[in-house]
Amino acid sequence: MVGRPKSLTKKAQVLREEKEKVMARAVAMYQAELAKPSSEKKQGLQKVCRDVQKAYLKETGQVVSLNHNTLANLAKGGVWLSEFNSSTKRWLTPTETDKVIEYVVEMARHGFPLSHKCLKEHVDEICRA
Repeated sequence: MVGRPKSLTKKAQVLREEKEKVMARAVAMYQAELAKPSSEKKQGLQKVCRDVQKAYLKETGQVVSLNHNTLANLAKGGVWLSEFNSSTKRWLTPTETDKVIEYVVEMARHGFPLSHKCLKEHVDEICRA
C-alpha cells in the first residue's frame, strides 16, 4: 500500500534478499577467479568480497557487507541459511500449505470466515494426517 511503512520483518526480508543477490554475484566472480589458469594471479576471497561491495555501492548507493567465510562455503556448494531453514524448519509442506489456503478461501466463500482457533484445529488435522 502506498503511504504505509514496512514492518521491521519486511525490511529485514528485503535486506536479506538484496544481500543474497550481491553474494550470488560474489560467488560467480570467485568461481570465475578459480577457473583462471594457474599462471594468472587469482584474487582471494576477501578481495572478491571488497570488489563486489564497492561495485554494489557505486550502483545503488547502499552499503552491504559480505563475509568471506560465507563466500567460501557457498563457492564450495554450500546452502543458504534461508534455504536450509525453509526446507527443514517448516511445519507444513508446500502442498499442505496450499490445502489450508484452499480450505480457508472455500470457507470464506460460503460466508464462514475461520477464527484463529478453527484454523489451528484444521492445520493440526492436516499435520496429524
